[in-house]
Amino acid sequence: MSLYQLNKIMYLLEVDAAFLAGMKSDPAATIKDFDLTEEERAAVLRGDVGTLYLMGVNMFILDSIARHELFGVARESYVAQVRTAAERKRQSSSQPAERSGIGAGPVR
Repeated sequence: MSLYQLNKIMYLLEVDAAFLAGMKSDPAATIKDFDLTEEERAAVLRGDVGTLYLMGVNMFILDSIARHELFGVARESYVAQVRTAAERKRQSSSQPAERSGIGAGPVR
């Protein structure tokens, strides 16, 4: 995972006008030199803020996608996607872990 690279992209949206313009006109070319996995690159290019949130992108700078209305993400859809992702994460972490058999029995 390239969390630093993902956070850097979001940061640059706020501080670099040329980078923001590139993300609006040709986002794939703009992020081509970033060291991202295919999954990360696809999430950025889809504006999939829910997935980016689950990947660990800083929530404050992740909002840059919505602030600049990139990839069709507006404030309302940003909030909805992040809430849905947070709920999925909460539900998956609240399910009991399966016991593997190793150390699963009582301690004697």
